[in-house]
Amino acid sequence: MPIKIIFFDMDGVLVDSHDAWFEAAKSLLRMWNEDITVEEFNQRCWGIPFGSAWRRNGMPIENMKVAAEMLHREYLKQAEKVRLFDGVAELFAFLKSKSIKTALMTNTPKWVAEKVADRLGLRFDAFPDLTQLKPKPNPDGILVTLKSLDIEKREAVMVGDTPTDEQTGRSAGVAFVMVGRDIKSVAELPGKLGL
Repeated sequence: MPIKIIFFDMDGVLVDSHDAWFEAAKSLLRMWNEDITVEEFNQRCWGIPFGSAWRRNGMPIENMKVAAEMLHREYLKQAEKVRLFDGVAELFAFLKSKSIKTALMTNTPKWVAEKVADRLGLRFDAFPDLTQLKPKPNPDGILVTLKSLDIEKREAVMVGDTPTDEQTGRSAGVAFVMVGRDIKSVAELPGKLGL
């Protein structure tokens, strides 16, 4: 069966946002008189849903909702540091020419991810709001999108860069491609998928 939709994680797959998220996390933690190194951030925060990272770092649970809002606002202040990876714009043009839909699967709240995507010129055919569903690794975002578009699991692929992304795709029953393991960058995706 041909591929009809590709679900993409955003950070580390389509965009280089590491430095922006790191600076946002540092700013947030300063408010609680905490600090974090890049190495600690990579190990304890990167690619992990916010609530899990917050708890993992021993931060007060009662402040989690306020902290998440603050983190996302801090991230948007750093948005000028976010860049598309090489080949992303060309990949999206290619997928559109092949009538392959694109969907964004990110745990970043939709209102934040939309601002970054708009700034970078990224347009998606589907953009499930995981704050209204369950965050990755729960597969609901994929499953709801497939149902709404009348696309079968075997016609879908999830592309990510973390074990959380892989668990999401596998739990949804769709093919999965790991950036950094299966391909070096999304620019290699058409070749990997035989498109």
